[in-house]
Amino acid sequence: MTPQQILSTLTNALRNADFVVHDNDDDLTPSPFPGDAIAYIYRDQVELYLVKGSLHDGLKPDMAADRAAAAIDAAGLNAGPDPASALLTGRVVVTAS
Repeated sequence: MTPQQILSTLTNALRNADFVVHDNDDDLTPSPFPGDAIAYIYRDQVELYLVKGSLHDGLKPDMAADRAAAAIDAAGLNAGPDPASALLTGRVVVTAS
C-alpha cells in the first residue's frame, strides 16, 4: 500500500470508531469521546496521534487510545507492538500489515 492508501484506510477506520480526524492541529475544538485524532503523511510514512489518548467514556475502562488501537487492527494496519500505550503520550507510525 502507498502512504496515501494507508492514510485513507486509517482515516476511514478512525471515523468509523467515532473519532474526529484532522490532518493537522490547527483550529481544534475538543470533541466528545473518543475525541480527536490527527493523521498525516510525513516523510513518506503515515503518523497518528491523539489529542487526548487517555480520554475515558464515562465510567467505562476503555480509553480513546484503546479504541484507536482496535480500529487500526480491525483495518488490517499495524502501529507497532503496543499502539494503545504509545498513543497515550505520543504518536505512532501506521503501516500496512
